[in-house]
Amino acid sequence: MTRFDLGKIIVNHFHHDSLSLEFKGKIYHFDPWEKTDPRKADFVFISHDHYDHFSPEDIKKVLKEETKLFVPENLRDKAEQISKNTTTVKPGREFSLNGVGVRVLHAYNIDKFKSPGQVFHPKNFGVAYLLDFNGFTVYFPGDTDPIREIKEIHPDLAMLPVSGVYVMTLDEALALLENMKPKYFLPIHFFNVSKEEVRKKFDEKFGTSIKLLI
Repeated sequence: MTRFDLGKIIVNHFHHDSLSLEFKGKIYHFDPWEKTDPRKADFVFISHDHYDHFSPEDIKKVLKEETKLFVPENLRDKAEQISKNTTTVKPGREFSLNGVGVRVLHAYNIDKFKSPGQVFHPKNFGVAYLLDFNGFTVYFPGDTDPIREIKEIHPDLAMLPVSGVYVMTLDEALALLENMKPKYFLPIHFFNVSKEEVRKKFDEKFGTSIKLLI
């Protein structure tokens, strides 16, 4: 686990896309899988229906009776078997949680194919989340390519996948950062890219203009 205190929020990155944010005594957990926050979450956000993002066993570990679980619409039935306190979301929806703004965004592939003409993550299969913690914004991407919808956002903390194959590549993520211009960058979804490679390419491109969380 890596832990980063960014002032307004604390970020805990456990593994893959499993991470939590701490803000004013509340815990916001995203895609819990294998390694999770040992504390119970107040809010759990799921990006899509793949085993390394929607893991019922691991979601149950971070649930308490009052935890609110947010999932894409196509996960309603599966999620309600885990928690009756489930809310379905789709891109374009906006709502507030104890004063924290939540905006649901698209997450999909453009050119990452599992077979000819069929991408791993088609449009409307999964979602991304943009949270606003009293003016400090955080983007959690789910599994996505650098799609046009997210080129329009400018979060303070940008989390982006870097592995390629199923999601954007490291080079694509770094190019997207040039447009987003965040204060902080947290690379996620590692499996065939080393932290050393990420650090080297990031430093060559951005130096100290963006803070790398790794």
